[in-house]
Amino acid sequence: MGIWLYLADKDACVEVLVDSQDTIPSLVEKVNTTASFPPDVVPVIRNSDGCVLPLGPNIPQNTQLTAYIVTTKKPQADKLEKTVTSLNTQIEKLFKFTHCPIREEKQQYILRPAIDKAASLPDEMDEAPFHKKFSDQVYEDLKTINLDMWQLTDFDMVALIAHMFDDFGLVNAFKIDKQKLLFFLNTVRLSYNENPFHNFKHCFCVTQMMYALLNISGYRDKLTPLELLGMLVSAIGHDLDHPGFNNAYQVNAYTKLAITYNDISPLESHSCALLFAILRKEKANILSTLTLQQYRDIRKHIIACIMATDMARHGELVSKLKDVSESFNLTDANHRLLLFQLLMKCADISNEVRPNHVSEKWVGNLLEEFFHQSDTEKQEGLPFAPFMDRDKVTRSGAQVGFIGFVMIPLFEAVSKVTPHMDTAVIPPIREALNFYKAMA
Repeated sequence: MGIWLYLADKDACVEVLVDSQDTIPSLVEKVNTTASFPPDVVPVIRNSDGCVLPLGPNIPQNTQLTAYIVTTKKPQADKLEKTVTSLNTQIEKLFKFTHCPIREEKQQYILRPAIDKAASLPDEMDEAPFHKKFSDQVYEDLKTINLDMWQLTDFDMVALIAHMFDDFGLVNAFKIDKQKLLFFLNTVRLSYNENPFHNFKHCFCVTQMMYALLNISGYRDKLTPLELLGMLVSAIGHDLDHPGFNNAYQVNAYTKLAITYNDISPLESHSCALLFAILRKEKANILSTLTLQQYRDIRKHIIACIMATDMARHGELVSKLKDVSESFNLTDANHRLLLFQLLMKCADISNEVRPNHVSEKWVGNLLEEFFHQSDTEKQEGLPFAPFMDRDKVTRSGAQVGFIGFVMIPLFEAVSKVTPHMDTAVIPPIREALNFYKAMA
């Protein structure tokens, strides 16, 4: 069999053939020869999590996309075999974790495993800014598609999300400590990056639209408290720690996220992992009063909803809903979960449901993020999407395509199984489409 190794100092991958008869010294020689290392060094092999792997005939086979990272250690030449044997014996016993960057990240910060990222977040906070009271009109607007979030501060948004938990009766139903709720929401706020689009304000928009859709449709009275909790928490955590570069970039650039999650929805996988890592923190664990079965159920619900936001699954999920829409039954567990996933998708791409003076600002922010990614991809010699190319994209053209071919088919499919969406939610989307057609 062969194992693939990533040579960090050369930014290249090589394949080393491994035979079941190989010994540790023979494999050291093979690696050093294939990688053009000096014969007197010891190769140290790490997986994508940074864990050191024992070099031997039983090392797990991998692919070029999941190449192990190899660095070297130089012992005294006359003690090479003894050193290698000792090192691998210690590795097999301890399997210690060490941080090892896979490649230089082009983002403005270093992506870390979710648990490490959560551990780095503050353990203290000042609650005072989060206790603001709002007018009755703001609380009413919160239930609709008309709220103008541009008038709100981050602290305002935290307070309003906390109000959603109260309004749905979740604080009482699950005996959620209000200090824990505020600490959780503030930790989430700090875990969103200052991207033009994928930032904490986007998190609030998606959560508020989810809250509005559940109110408009009447589903707030048809879902269980645990399901309502799952819908809000899914929306809150769906883009945690988003780096401002999409899944295609992660995969094409072989970033740490892509390697960690084997190219499978790396951003959504990372957001899920970070969300549950935050919930492991005692001060932030708003799920601490749940029974074991309730926790398992809500974890399954949240993961399914967040993973559904990967646009690579858009066609698959919309087709599934169309297939069952005529026989849709809210008491069917599979139909129910599919509905939750599609509601999550609706909330995630819902900006054009909002009034034009609110949604228009988001268009500019999204294009700014897209153009930055495309510029980076061109500089790195990576594939780039035409809809992100600043030399080809127009504001009106981008919007007409997205609204007409992505948004409207999605919302129309969901409206077949969701009360009042066809009258309260879809008409503004059609108005937005006409607005951008007139601009073209």
